[in-house]
Amino acid sequence: MIDLTLRIGDLIEVPPVQTVIRLEEGRTRSRAIAESFVFTKEVSAHFSVLADALVKDHGRGFFLQGDFGSGKSHFLAALSTWLSDRPGAEMLDEHHSGLGRTRASGRSILPVDISLLNYRATTPLERIVVETIETALISHGNQTQLTPLTAFLNHFRILLKSDELADAFSRQLNKSRAEMNAFLNDNPRRCYVEGVRFMKEQGLKIPEVLVEERYETFDKTINAARQAGFDGLVLIIDELSEFFRSKPDARGLNEDARTLQLLGEVANTEPIWIIAAVQESIERTGDIAQVTFQKIKDRFPVKFTLSTVHIKALISQRLVRHKSGGQEKLYEIFEYLRGQFPSITWSFEDFQATYPIHPATINLLDGLGDLFSQHRGIVDFVHSRLAGDENRQITGILDHPSYQLLGPDSIYEHFSHRMAEFSSFYVYPKHIVPHLDEVIERIIEDPADRALARRIVR
Repeated sequence: MIDLTLRIGDLIEVPPVQTVIRLEEGRTRSRAIAESFVFTKEVSAHFSVLADALVKDHGRGFFLQGDFGSGKSHFLAALSTWLSDRPGAEMLDEHHSGLGRTRASGRSILPVDISLLNYRATTPLERIVVETIETALISHGNQTQLTPLTAFLNHFRILLKSDELADAFSRQLNKSRAEMNAFLNDNPRRCYVEGVRFMKEQGLKIPEVLVEERYETFDKTINAARQAGFDGLVLIIDELSEFFRSKPDARGLNEDARTLQLLGEVANTEPIWIIAAVQESIERTGDIAQVTFQKIKDRFPVKFTLSTVHIKALISQRLVRHKSGGQEKLYEIFEYLRGQFPSITWSFEDFQATYPIHPATINLLDGLGDLFSQHRGIVDFVHSRLAGDENRQITGILDHPSYQLLGPDSIYEHFSHRMAEFSSFYVYPKHIVPHLDEVIERIIEDPADRALARRIVR
């Protein structure tokens, strides 16, 4: 016999979730990233391949492919957290034995996070990669000059050791000496423009900028990492396909594609690993020359595919947390529901894993995953329908009786505004459901029966 006074919230709690995760959060919110990361069977297999690759003497190129909402950025942020040994990395070690073995090897790997969302489409990929590596080395206390910009700024700082020149430059900027020094550190590109103008006005010789070949630049980069005490480096590149698609012309796109090709070539012989997130296969990211495209595929032979996380794993591992001591109560609820509905075929293990979501709701969400994952909708649906969302006038069900499950009608209620935006669906929220609601109101007298009829329609 079940306890009719027991509420859903007495058995579970719904932890907060974040539906949109950015690569940078592996640095700024590392513990939260690790705590919320789900090692599905698919993800565990990908991390096993990565862990094995990182103990070899040479690198490799990997593509991480998945649709919107499949968790690419979360995957990369968790990888960055682990490689950097930030708070939360120990939890990732505990959940994946391969990561622990790789850490035990004692290799020192420099992770370099590159979120291409932060750059204009006109910025060359080569410059982004080299400057980001340079910044990563500097953050570890290793001053290095990998770019012409850095070489110029270092030369300019030496000039400004002269009090006379420093005072003149601060007057040009209309800043104090202290503000001028902060400007040098915080605005390198603007400082370059102002510095060149200042040197011309002062009659000073401007240093020539040596333009190196790509291979020379990357060779110097790897040597700098070695000199800094690292055994290798991992380039973690997010939103590569979006960056390629945003290129204003084919020339810029193909230059970036050649940079990616060269990175893959370097990885074949040097300890540099590249893992780049793409929304679709690389050949669909733009008008890349066929020869270059084939070379990229040859040099990035491993593709990690992320499908939308299976809703059962998502609920049991991330969205719902069972309170201790509730298993016996859940079994009583399970037996009660089986007695009320003899057609129920699910096992107690399945019921427990997805409680308090109705099995029919699970089945529908699985079938609609490709559509709703584009808006990270499944995570938002489960969380907000269980816990509620006051800002959107969504009432949660945690205070409902423990035997009431979140039914499939709630899918319509949650996504009706999205359905109205699709030409193939809009007729339901705009015409059919409102019409049937009017019919129900007119012909059914009992309020409870009306509510049930409306749920059936949905």
